[in-house]
Amino acid sequence: MSDLFKIILTASITLIGGVFLLVMTQIVTRLVVDPFVDFRRLLGKTSYTLAFYANLFYNSSVAAQSPEFKKASNACRDLASEVLAFSAAVALYSLLARLRLIPSRENVRDASRLLVGLSNTRSDTPTSVIEHQYGNIAALIRIRIPLVGTDAMKPSEAATLRASKAK
Repeated sequence: MSDLFKIILTASITLIGGVFLLVMTQIVTRLVVDPFVDFRRLLGKTSYTLAFYANLFYNSSVAAQSPEFKKASNACRDLASEVLAFSAAVALYSLLARLRLIPSRENVRDASRLLVGLSNTRSDTPTSVIEHQYGNIAALIRIRIPLVGTDAMKPSEAATLRASKAK
């Protein structure tokens, strides 16, 4: 084997290896990393929306008939749908949830139900129910909502609640 052939062979193998590595990195980025980042961004949007509209939900007896309240209700319903959709779009979701990088599918499902419940708030809904919903949503999907009191559920309590519902 000549030296020139060895050089060309080494360069070709290096080039093919580099292209393979680039392609694999792009696949992982598109299938796992990008949806993961988008999901985390959506959780931030959920936290923002709940904090932004808290004044309307916590004063539903006064605000329930306003157009802003309707907008807040629709925003909660949209978030419920988006959170479910994004949890289905993230590849390797179960692995990421086991690593505690994202909430479990069960917690996402429960938080989505609570967001829908929050969107159904009426003028006669007690503030304690709304605060309970806020606290449970925050605990289930591990977001921070500055307005939530200390009686929010911990993730372990959420699992206990789910187990009691199953009985």
